[in-house]
Amino acid sequence: MRLRGIPSLITILATLSIGCAYYNGLYNANRLAKEARRAERQGRRSEAQSLWAQAAVKAESVATRYPGSQYRDDAWLLQGRALSRIGDCRSAVVPLDDALTWSEDVALRAAAGLLLGQCHLELGQPDSAWHLLSTLMDHPDSTVTSRALLWRGRAAMARGQVEDALADLRRTREPDAFFDRASALAELGQVREAAAVLDSARAFPFDERQWLGALTRVGSGEPAVASGLVDGLVGRKDLTSGQRARLLMADGVRWADVDREYASLRFADAVSAAGDSLEGRLATAHLAMGEIRMTSDLDRVAELTDELGSLMLEGGEIIDLAGRFAAILDDIVIAVGIPEPRHPDLVIFRRAEEARDSLLARHLAARLFLLVAQRYPASVIAPKALLAAADARVALGDSVRQVLRRRYPESPYTRAAAGDFRPEYTTIEDSIRTLLTREILRAR
Repeated sequence: MRLRGIPSLITILATLSIGCAYYNGLYNANRLAKEARRAERQGRRSEAQSLWAQAAVKAESVATRYPGSQYRDDAWLLQGRALSRIGDCRSAVVPLDDALTWSEDVALRAAAGLLLGQCHLELGQPDSAWHLLSTLMDHPDSTVTSRALLWRGRAAMARGQVEDALADLRRTREPDAFFDRASALAELGQVREAAAVLDSARAFPFDERQWLGALTRVGSGEPAVASGLVDGLVGRKDLTSGQRARLLMADGVRWADVDREYASLRFADAVSAAGDSLEGRLATAHLAMGEIRMTSDLDRVAELTDELGSLMLEGGEIIDLAGRFAAILDDIVIAVGIPEPRHPDLVIFRRAEEARDSLLARHLAARLFLLVAQRYPASVIAPKALLAAADARVALGDSVRQVLRRRYPESPYTRAAAGDFRPEYTTIEDSIRTLLTREILRAR
């Protein structure tokens, strides 16, 4: 006979069984999280993502099956952390909010609050992120306060409160804050100060994503300052050839509209750094496009078009970079070399406009506009082409005006250039648009 009030052996065993199952589930979830962190440190990103996803599933299962357990809050926190690490902050906010709301453990609540604030910022909710992180400013653990200052500074940046952000970012001790401080200083126009901060960050292990972003922000104001930082970085021994080439390529892109010759030097350095790799081929494509933007040699354009076509056989990023560029070049080469269209003067003129507007190749555009006038001097569009050539290359202005006065004094385009717009001008423009549309449709 069993005494009343004393649990049976079966009850005791069942309770122990549940406790063991719960402990094993949480243990396995934590083990997966530990393995995920190790994979991250070793650069095995895809494996880390898979492990975090498994940890999230395990932790959710534990929290759902054992809601009355004293470790339920740990499971919520782990689930939220794992989901945030795989980029699923939308799902992570629920378990993190539960942990923050219901846990009585001060350290656990702080960890949940930090992650929740980060997730709100990732989800484009900087106001709620800022207010949530502000609750951690007086936390007894200085490490928590330091992390909260970093993320509150980022939230303030997202809110457009750059000076407030800089104040937080100067107080935090987190190494990542170097890049954020530099961004805030650059936003305030203090580019030299931003560069000095980034120079200090060179003492830390190289973080390519952070460096590329910071250099872009500094370089948008003063590309020469960014180039100086790049020169200091490419000599590091802990960079791979691909990382070195990407830094040089990004620097070349920053110079492309400022000093194309210097941009080409940067792309050439990237080719040397990367060799026969994807980065090397991307840099070669940049070089080809840069040369096209500076040349008026139609034979060289055809050669560079073939070079780009060969590079694009690689697919992927090279097509994204140069696909539209190469397609326009193909059309230019065809328009110049094969006089098949019914209105070849219009087709070449259109390709010249594309070279000018889409490729930013003003020398090539001027050469093509002049070609229209040279090949088809009797065309009604010849004066328009000459004016466009002079617009693309200012140095041609005087000679173009002389030709217009001598050959085309009565052209509506010559008169319009002198400020005399007549009805004939609109009529010709409408006719050209109609003919060009028909030619494009015919080509298709």
